Amino acid sequence: MTSTLDPRLNAYRPDLADERLKGKVDAPRYVAGELRQVSQPVAGLKAKPDAAAGLENEVLFGETVTAFDEADGWAWVQLRTGTAMSATCTPRR
Repeated sequence: MTSTLDPRLNAYRPDLADERLKGKVDAPRYVAGELRQVSQPVAGLKAKPDAAAGLENEVLFGETVTAFDEADGWAWVQLRTGTAMSATCTPRR
């Protein structure tokens, strides 16, 4: 099975996938993930578990993520969809 799902919106990688993607992507292991809340002012999201890797995004204190895997001090997470006040999200120009 070949996947065309956007990896920015769907949690999957060659060795692991979100259990909701079973039947949509091939993976040797599927997991439900665990809801976690960011407990630091800012958590940097990186493409790979390496302190030298470039910053791809940031998660702020109190935001919820789903953790699918954890090893060597790194958690592989996906951001959750949420709601923000309209005034804080202005249209791109």
